Amino acid sequence: MDDTLKRLLDAEHKAQELVAKSIQDRDRLIDQALEEVKTADARFRARIPELREGFQKKADERAEQAVAEIRRRYAERRETLEQETARRRDQTVQAALAALLAPDAD
Repeated sequence: MDDTLKRLLDAEHKAQELVAKSIQDRDRLIDQALEEVKTADARFRARIPELREGFQKKADERAEQAVAEIRRRYAERRETLEQETARRRDQTVQAALAALLAPDAD
């Protein structure tokens, strides 16, 4: 019986050692994971200005394109209005001349 008790105590001791080692391994893995998260977070935070610059650059490009498109449409509209103004001016001059030169004018 002494031998059986001794074996049981040895088995319990080994089990406790395994549990303690497992707890240490778990704690080590948690610490390692936390360090990896902190490192990844630091890398991300370091890239924030670069990311912001990229977004700002794209926004500036889009704004420049929008301004160019508005200017193009404005130029087209202005040209159309100038043509219409010239056409109506010609019509007005012709109508005025016709009225002045008309033989049946009173």
